[in-house]
Amino acid sequence: MSKLFILRSSAVSVVLAMIGYAVSYLLSPRYASEVQFFVPLTISEKQAEQAGVGFGGDSEIDAHIQILRSKRFYVALSNEFPEYDFYLHASRTRYGAVSLEVQTPDADLSAKMANAGVAIADSIKQLLLVENRKQSVAFLKNAVSVKVEEVEYHQYKLDSVRQTLSKPSEENALAFRYERLYGEAVNELARYTTQLRRAEIAMNEPAPKAYVFNPASPEYASVYPNRLFISAAVFVMAMVLQFFLYTLIKKE
Repeated sequence: MSKLFILRSSAVSVVLAMIGYAVSYLLSPRYASEVQFFVPLTISEKQAEQAGVGFGGDSEIDAHIQILRSKRFYVALSNEFPEYDFYLHASRTRYGAVSLEVQTPDADLSAKMANAGVAIADSIKQLLLVENRKQSVAFLKNAVSVKVEEVEYHQYKLDSVRQTLSKPSEENALAFRYERLYGEAVNELARYTTQLRRAEIAMNEPAPKAYVFNPASPEYASVYPNRLFISAAVFVMAMVLQFFLYTLIKKE
């Protein structure tokens, strides 16, 4: 392989790389803004245990990220900013926070959308919690109703045993059995009733909002297109193609 070929190939590759760099200016730039926040506790029992202090655990963090990656969130953000195209990226940081990055053709808009996205995710979470609480209340009401019938049934059986049995030893054995069943049913009824009252109280409680510690701010350096990467890629591809053609010609 001659030095002249190498020089010519390098020159051609450099020219093509410069052309690729220039052409990249025809692509619409995108600017990224990132907001970082901690996911709050949303489980009522945990809030009571920790006096409202602390952040959500792994399951709550993962659930919040799923909201940010959902079509429901994308549509809600689109409705808030209907005239703009954007890209979203939600992830978990190494310190247990959540990062939401928004890319748009305008740096100020990216920051505005990222910050708005936190509030939108909180509102979606609130709606989901209300739906979940309604299902919980419905389940507990049914459980209480079933337990009431069970308590009444065991009470009836216990009264029947006491009325029909005459021997004290027999009465003690059977009565003890039905008293135990009756007591268990009463305890379960009390437990479900307490859970139902808590669920009804929590029905319309507002969900705690995300703790934003690093709000999004405009970044005026575009993240797309990466012009240096495009130039380097064109240069390498041009060199490889020329060496490939040179090898084919030499074989012939």
